[in-house]
Amino acid sequence: MPALSLIDKLNNDNDILYVGSKNSIEQQQCERRNIEFRKISTGKLRRYLSLKNLTDIFRVLKGIFDAGKIIRKFKPKKKAAGRIVF
Repeated sequence: MPALSLIDKLNNDNDILYVGSKNSIEQQQCERRNIEFRKISTGKLRRYLSLKNLTDIFRVLKGIFDAGKIIRKFKPKKKAAGRIVF
């Protein structure tokens, strides 16, 4: 979880938003560190033939659009050179 390690090194004055999959270890770690976490739909592309590959393609696409919406709506309180989103 390199992003969480980087967050730990950042100054506490930064507004940080972590975007990730629901029920993930990252979500648990963000909750423990009091980091704002937003959930998106995610899927897994398997290398073997499975019907889940078909449904997961749509989950991945939905996650991409959801992440874009979340990032556009994120407005840090402090004006900085840029937004930090993981």
